[in-house]
Order: sequence, then structure tokens, then C-alpha cells
Amino acid sequence: MARPPKGLHVGDDLTLPLDAITQSIALLAVRRAGKSNAAAVIAEEMYHAGLPWVAIDPKGDWWGLRSSGDGNGPGLPIPIFGGLHGDMPLLPEAGKLVADLIVEQNLTCALDVSEFASKAAQMRFLADLGERLFRLHGRHPQPRHIFLEEADDVIPQRVMGDMARCVGAWSKLVKQGGSRGLGITLISQRSAVVNKDALTQTETMIVLRTTSPQDTKAILEWVKYHAVAQEIVESLAGLDDGEAWVISPHWLGRHGQPAIQRIRFRRRATFDSGSTPTLDDRGH
Repeated sequence: MARPPKGLHVGDDLTLPLDAITQSIALLAVRRAGKSNAAAVIAEEMYHAGLPWVAIDPKGDWWGLRSSGDGNGPGLPIPIFGGLHGDMPLLPEAGKLVADLIVEQNLTCALDVSEFASKAAQMRFLADLGERLFRLHGRHPQPRHIFLEEADDVIPQRVMGDMARCVGAWSKLVKQGGSRGLGITLISQRSAVVNKDALTQTETMIVLRTTSPQDTKAILEWVKYHAVAQEIVESLAGLDDGEAWVISPHWLGRHGQPAIQRIRFRRRATFDSGSTPTLDDRGH
């Protein structure tokens, strides 16, 4: 019988502890810097370690985890709800029911909300889902991780109209979810517009190439808040694809790892369904 892994091997330079499942993490980068690959690598490692997770997918590209890297074989046998590649449809009114199913069946799955008719429908679903997951985990705490893509859309800095309930639900989950077993990774290419109350409460930041002055400023604010050396911010624009700073003043230190590490993520083993199409992808 194979021994369970001792950690999440995300690159040659870094193996994350298994309690990453209950940590709050910010994963930030510009487009095409390797952010989606990094998220997929962490998800792959959690799956193989038997750690359940849920991916919230407003972009419609997490389905690639179901296929091998070349797209011709099987990947991770996880259910996909909603989207163009889903096993079953996902309705905007089903947020609470989906949360019940996830907890009762202890599912690892992707929730593709990219085909919802409007942003309002997405926010209604996500508000119901977030509130219900938080409540269910309060009754019966258990480890689970949530990958929140496009976090700047779900918990933005500027809150208008019907957004308030969704922002409140997910900000609360970031701040208080750990005690209930709920960890979260906020994934965004626009760190400047992610709600600062939520962003500063993340315990670990994984930041790949970042070039915008506004986004760099938001990262600098996090670094100052957590009393970490500010010099690393100056290097962000020069990072190669897949190269990242992992900044974890408290969590990784408890496991005997450096609080600040510069690493390179391995390539994902599953299909990169979110890669930019090329001329070779045209139909004949």
C-alpha cells in the first residue's frame, strides 16, 4: 500500500504542509505569469493527498483537471457542475443545495458559474453557497479548501447594491473559516481591487509576476501589514513565468520553513484548458 504523501510538492524548491487545506492564501499575478498553473498544481497535490476542495470557476476552465496534460487521457476523476463541460447543470438558485451536497458527500469538485446569464445570478449563487458552507462547517467542522477564481469580482473593494451579501459571506469565510476547517485561496490578477479587509486577513501570499503600480501597491500594503521585508516587491515585475515569492510569516515558520521563499512551480500534470488559443488551435 502506498504511503500517504507528507506534503504538497508544488515545485522542486517547495513542499507545502498538508494543513494547507485550512489556510487562507492569496495567489496573485498578471495574466500569463503562471497563476492558473500554480492553482492547478496545488489542487492536484491536494487531491492526491486525499484533501477535499471546491473550485469556484467564473472563467470556465477548471474542467481541464479532468484530462491528462496532453488532453488525450484521464486526469482527476472529479465532478464538474455547470459550464460547457459539466456533468450536470448548475442553477443560480441552487447555492444552498450544492453546499449541502458538498458537505454531506465530502465532495471534491469544480463549480463552473461561467454560463450563468448575469453577474447578479453568479453573486446570488455564491452568496448562498458561501453562507451555507460557513454555517454547515460551524455545526460539523471538517477540513476543506476553496479555490476562489476571479476573487476581485466576488469580494471587490468597491461594494455596490446586491454585492454586499456576497462580499460579506466570503470575507467572513476568509477571516473566520479556518476555525471551522475551511481554508481558501483567493486567486486574482487584480490585487488592487480585491477587498482589502479580506486580502489582509490571508495568512500567506503567493505572488508571481506583477507589473501594475496599483496591484504592486496592494501587495506592498499586505507586506507592511504582516511586517515582512518590503524589498521583494521591487522584484515582482522581473519574475519569470511560474516563478513566485511565497510569503508566509507565521504558517510555514511553524513547520520550520523560511517565511519568505522564491520558488518555481512545477508544470501541472492535467490539461491546461485555460491557456491562450494559438493559430494551431484553429479548426480545419
